[in-house]
Amino acid sequence: MTGFPPDAKLAQVVRSLLTALPEDHATLLQADRFAEARDALVRLADPAWLQAAVGATTPGEAAALADRLLQRWSRLGPVRLEPAAAIDGPAEIWIGDAAPDTAYRAVVSGLEPDWSVLWSGDAAVLPDGHSARLTVDDANESARLAVRVIGRSEQGRCIVTAERTVKLRRLRVRLDPTRRVLWLMDAADHPLARQEARIGETAYTTSEAGSIDLAAPLPPGTVVSLGSAVVQCP
Repeated sequence: MTGFPPDAKLAQVVRSLLTALPEDHATLLQADRFAEARDALVRLADPAWLQAAVGATTPGEAAALADRLLQRWSRLGPVRLEPAAAIDGPAEIWIGDAAPDTAYRAVVSGLEPDWSVLWSGDAAVLPDGHSARLTVDDANESARLAVRVIGRSEQGRCIVTAERTVKLRRLRVRLDPTRRVLWLMDAADHPLARQEARIGETAYTTSEAGSIDLAAPLPPGTVVSLGSAVVQCP
């Protein structure tokens, strides 16, 4: 599973358990002492509920939970993971005067190497076919990527899909009349507190109010950057 995102791995393990447990341990699951476990399986079978549960974990938590589930599953019998696909890349991007060139990659688990992928959504496919550049609409607050992967697993030919919603955050700058105080804001004019930014070649950290105090007035056209987002001061 090299390169497979931790949240996608956790979801894959849970979905595989939802199939394997009723098939391999149906009688055991009917025992009264597993009533709570049966209720949990019903909830996890709801894709929206599973997505929300996995989304509430950090990458470290997701990886640890997946490993724990696999460890305990192996005590019951052979682990049989269903093939899965995911889209690897940042969950959000900052946009300045122009959208950054951000690439996303389709990754798979449980498929033989000769798989192929079809991209859809806000994606411009790159030459390798397995990657795509995110295309951004200035009017939207998010972008959507989706993949349909065709491949072969141990059970034979299969198709797996994955989707990814990317939050789009827009960087704004504001200067006071003296041009010696600069504020970093988002599109809703909320201050960006304790953010690392660069003004020209110098690194700064914004205050709780999202401001940076400068030793001298900032000339028009000075470049301000926050991660991959770049804006020029008016």
